[in-house]
Amino acid sequence: ELLANPESGETVDETSDIGLDFRTLCLTESVYDCALLSPLIRSQVWWKSSHLLVVVNLVLQTLILYEFCRAIKTRHSDTVHTIYGKSGLCVHQSATTVPEFKLLDKKQHDPEERLLNCMADEVFQLYNWSALDLNGDGVWTVGEAKAKTKQLDDLGVELRDVHYRIEDLLQASAASVLVDPHYEHNKPVRRQAEQVLRAIPSSNRTGIPKAVFQSQVSPFLDMCVLTDSRLCGNLMFRRAFNRSTFNSMLENSVGSTLVPLAFLARSLDSNGYMHDFIKFCEDAVDKICPRMFTVHYQMWAAERKELCGKPSTKLVSLPDNIIETPADALNKQLRSVEFGSYLKIVDVQMDPQFLAFMVLMMIVWSLSCWPEVVLIAQWWRVFVGVLEETTIFEAASEQERTVTAGSISLKHRRFIVMTLCVRTVICSCTIGLGSVWLARSGSYNELILNTLAMGFVLNLDEILFAAVVPLSRKKWNRRAGALVAAPNRFADGVMRFFMSGAVGKTMFIALPCYAVLFWDWTRYQGKFDRALALDCICEISGETCVAAHLLGGYSSLKSTPGYQR
Repeated sequence: ELLANPESGETVDETSDIGLDFRTLCLTESVYDCALLSPLIRSQVWWKSSHLLVVVNLVLQTLILYEFCRAIKTRHSDTVHTIYGKSGLCVHQSATTVPEFKLLDKKQHDPEERLLNCMADEVFQLYNWSALDLNGDGVWTVGEAKAKTKQLDDLGVELRDVHYRIEDLLQASAASVLVDPHYEHNKPVRRQAEQVLRAIPSSNRTGIPKAVFQSQVSPFLDMCVLTDSRLCGNLMFRRAFNRSTFNSMLENSVGSTLVPLAFLARSLDSNGYMHDFIKFCEDAVDKICPRMFTVHYQMWAAERKELCGKPSTKLVSLPDNIIETPADALNKQLRSVEFGSYLKIVDVQMDPQFLAFMVLMMIVWSLSCWPEVVLIAQWWRVFVGVLEETTIFEAASEQERTVTAGSISLKHRRFIVMTLCVRTVICSCTIGLGSVWLARSGSYNELILNTLAMGFVLNLDEILFAAVVPLSRKKWNRRAGALVAAPNRFADGVMRFFMSGAVGKTMFIALPCYAVLFWDWTRYQGKFDRALALDCICEISGETCVAAHLLGGYSSLKSTPGYQR
């Protein structure tokens, strides 16, 4: 736009003055500026050392970015592999494969819904009797277990070994009960033991009849899902089970409230019936389930324990309206636990305040990157264009040479452009990796420290200049003038559009940073997905968690009436 000069009456091209800001490069205290200026002023030796310093700076920045990249990849891949890997703790599956849905706070289910199965595979397979009894004759045989194992080859499930272990456990428990003096006069218990030994003779592995499976194995499956006895209080408080519901289940399935023999053999004061349900649950998880299942089950439990971290314990009380019998009152006071990894996700990373703080730190990170982006753009504008013939440095002694734009040789210019290419790539990688690193921060401290650490990478050239370059060379940079590129309407217009004000900050920095944040949190196996997985693995909760549907009750502690964090 042409404006009138009130003093001379001449017109002034305002766009030229604005463009001058972007085609003018003022030298600063950086190893790049030192490598540009020093060889032109004096000393072939310093020419070599200043260029070497640029190379050292680029190598250091590259190595630091490589370590950041490896740390990001390792932190993410380790967690993802533990959760979703081939032998991971979780797998997505269709709702049609789930045997039953018992959650109290989610009644409707879409058959096409994808749920998260975070259970030991051996336990999940035993929930569906029809999938075990392949020929439908009412007996689960070793041959059928072998055939099912072949079908599930990718999962590494050894149902044949599970079959052997269950048979051995039932035979040993029945024999132990029959010889135990505590049950000498308890006819119902002895009758139950005799029936099991007749159905599963020790001399011949004929198979496990459905009636024996329902009375002696199925009652333990819900407990075996937990793999950690500290979760018994959680599930009981969530109304998944208690003594009354457990006895009702036994009555409906086998017509008796006698507890399974595997528990009676270890609880001699029970007299054949359950009194303390929490004790039953803890004994089942700690002693009985490991005997029923193979080392794969134990490995699954160990990986879960390592992933979930240390528990935080609190006391909770069941409301009076669900205490049906005096025996139920034994478990009115319960211990609930929430595990470290789960709390880190729910209490910190999913908290709106943390998300707001992360957005704020992304803004800070964007602003800290902006000066470097503008500076690199100015370098490109100056060295790709034609330089105006100006004096860059005025000699003050015989040991110095006056430097003009014409002093910059083609060879020297090529070196500057080559380093500028590498510098541009490093800056782009730093912005991208820094955004990912911030998006994956797990706490307030990590957010602050990560922002500072990535800012250090951007300013490494200035740090090296301050630490290594002699004082006399630093004075040269302070006395130096500016390099000015000749006007170019197209180039100056592009620079004005992209590098001025909000347009540049939004397009070059803010949008990419927030795109990385959105992508890392919402993508498949991203932070939101991992939060759901940890919820299912550590707490057996969540509306998409298969184990929570099988156990029933409320989907989580916080959704259970009467629970307060």
